[in-house]
Amino acid sequence: MAGDNSERTLRLRHWWREHGWAILLYLLLSIGYTWPMAAHFTSQIPGTGYDAYNGIWVMWHTKEAVLGNQPFFDLPTLYYPHGATLLTHVPGLTTGFFALPFWSLGPEAAHNSAVLISFILTGYFTYLLGRTLGLDRASAFLAGLLLLAAPMHLLGLQGHTTKVFLGAAPLVLLCLFRTLDLSRSQWSWGRWAITTALALLFAILHDSFQFLTAGAAVLLVALYALLTASRDGRIRLLQRLSVVILASLMIVGPLVVMTAKAAYNPEIIFDLNAGSFEFQPDVSEFVIPSTQSRLLEAAAAKFFNAFDIGPNIETAIYISFVAYLLMLAAAVWGKVQARFWLVFTLIWMILSVGPTIRFLNQSTFTEYGLPIIMPYAFLTELPGLDFLRTPGRFMQIGFMGVGIAAAFGLALVRQHWPRQAAIITIGVFSLVLLESWPQPWQMITLRTIPEFYQQIAGDEEMYGVLDIPVTFHEAMPNILYNATYQIYQIYHSKGIPMGYISRTYHEHPLFPCLYDPPAGESELRINGRQAPCPFHPLYDLPLYNYRYVVVHKPQPENIDYVPGTPGEREAAEFIAQYLGNQTPIIDDALTTVYEMPPAPDASALMTTVGFVDDNWHGLEVVGDDSWRWAQSPAELILTSPITQNVVLEMMIYTVYIPPNQNANYRSRLQVETDTGSHMVVEIEAGKLVAIPLTLSPGKHILTLNLEAGNFQPSAHGGNDPRFLSFAVRYLNLRTTPLSGDTTYPVAHPVK
Repeated sequence: MAGDNSERTLRLRHWWREHGWAILLYLLLSIGYTWPMAAHFTSQIPGTGYDAYNGIWVMWHTKEAVLGNQPFFDLPTLYYPHGATLLTHVPGLTTGFFALPFWSLGPEAAHNSAVLISFILTGYFTYLLGRTLGLDRASAFLAGLLLLAAPMHLLGLQGHTTKVFLGAAPLVLLCLFRTLDLSRSQWSWGRWAITTALALLFAILHDSFQFLTAGAAVLLVALYALLTASRDGRIRLLQRLSVVILASLMIVGPLVVMTAKAAYNPEIIFDLNAGSFEFQPDVSEFVIPSTQSRLLEAAAAKFFNAFDIGPNIETAIYISFVAYLLMLAAAVWGKVQARFWLVFTLIWMILSVGPTIRFLNQSTFTEYGLPIIMPYAFLTELPGLDFLRTPGRFMQIGFMGVGIAAAFGLALVRQHWPRQAAIITIGVFSLVLLESWPQPWQMITLRTIPEFYQQIAGDEEMYGVLDIPVTFHEAMPNILYNATYQIYQIYHSKGIPMGYISRTYHEHPLFPCLYDPPAGESELRINGRQAPCPFHPLYDLPLYNYRYVVVHKPQPENIDYVPGTPGEREAAEFIAQYLGNQTPIIDDALTTVYEMPPAPDASALMTTVGFVDDNWHGLEVVGDDSWRWAQSPAELILTSPITQNVVLEMMIYTVYIPPNQNANYRSRLQVETDTGSHMVVEIEAGKLVAIPLTLSPGKHILTLNLEAGNFQPSAHGGNDPRFLSFAVRYLNLRTTPLSGDTTYPVAHPVK
């Protein structure tokens, strides 16, 4: 019995020497670096607004998914009942798993616990990677500290939950290095190969970008291992890498395929490369400290102001000057392993610069005004990488490389001056802490939850709640402020018509007229006058199972929605236009709540015509001329409050004619109604055609399909990759019957 206790004591002592002290120090450092989060642990969260709201909402969704109340990757309560996907959204589920044990303390405590765990694991996983690479404990701890203190990691506290956890890549690589350790037995390396695949799954569940860079890091490490191994060793390494690849295909592959499929949904905006210039770092930011540094903020701000450089959360690429010195030592004294990490770091530094070099706010150089094109510009041309728009994020893994390379440098310095090793180590850690220690972070209080939401929280039935207003001032996209309504959803759990998601829809799938109203003159007309955008709350909301409209009142403490802001005017206009005859069921200091009638009533509609966005392209304008291309089959939505005969007039701009057709060829447009009737009409560029219709009360879909199909300009030497069929100048819905002597083609029924 005494022997068992002695053995247990030895194991505990070994665990403490290897792990315990490091975890404890990373915990203390995390509390300090995130201060004053710990002082407001259950009442406030760090952040500057809606990104923080979004992060806490994803943590709530993760909890609901674990409890079986929602699917893991589908978001049925956003854009309800259409839904959205988490597969193309960041952050993902990982930090939500960290928060799971703490929800009983409230959403603030759950969020702050996840942030604290993210910080600790970011440092600890990097420390473990350093130990796996053979570094001494102090040097390995420095690697974790440099990643923990990296400005992009710290600035994640302003609301970017993905950035507060950067531990996925270190975890993947430490598992990979243990897999490739040829001294390990087959049983041991086999387990680590599977663990590597699980770590990649862990990465993609958190952030697809971090998964992408971790996967690229795996390739770099594999190449390094193969090049530095003996011939016999390469065969054994290839065997192990094959197991890693096979395990990854089995464990991560299905989720990658699901994500790719979701990303190329034509409804959502995926190609974001053009935004790379907006979030492009200035090269000087590699050597100018973060303005969040308590010690160096004034000097950094003075420099940035002098050159009109606007540093932000996406361009925080500053590398510690202590790390630069230690990396120099690694370059001078280090061997192949240390220099590999220098090359590894340099690769990510180069990619983080963006499509061109920007230095001291200048992007063109020499008397010819030429840009310097960087590898990022070619990388984003590769298939599947057109979602990148924040090149600085490559330094998320780059900072890990900085930490490991600098740790090798510290180990070498300690070896060169063993007698001064302790003093050097203390000095290095002190300098890193001095230059990186941040100012206190801004803390925010979650909005006061209206009493109405607390009332419906116990209602197990699922339905929708529309929050008004949808915009608060002209400078704020409505999708951004909807993160506030997601915070309310944490309490009431009902569907809402929008949400702050990374890859949003080209057009709102349910209420485009409310969230994406057309700007300027429309090519849609009713009896020759501009058609109203077809939003009919008393009809549309019950149709989509929306039971309540909650009109929020501006509050003095809400920075973005105070009395007198445009949102207050929008809310008043909404009530006057749509709900003026309704009696609210609640009218308190925070909200006015209206209950919708239980069933759609077509008498609430107006006669309107609108595009169903899927196969209609954007309006194109050249001078005084304008047109809109359609891809067949294209759909129109028509609404009518009564049974009536109408005529849809279409002015054709141009139409696709297949090659090798003779002069007698006539383009024919097939017209199908949702009641099953079929018509056909000949169309010609520059000519008007008419489609007579009988509309019953309600909404109707009209499908237009050119018999010749579509063509793709890029397939014929052009640059336009779209599929095009015909283009219209305008559509006019007439509520007067056709005269008997029409001079333009009229659609006629086909049997």
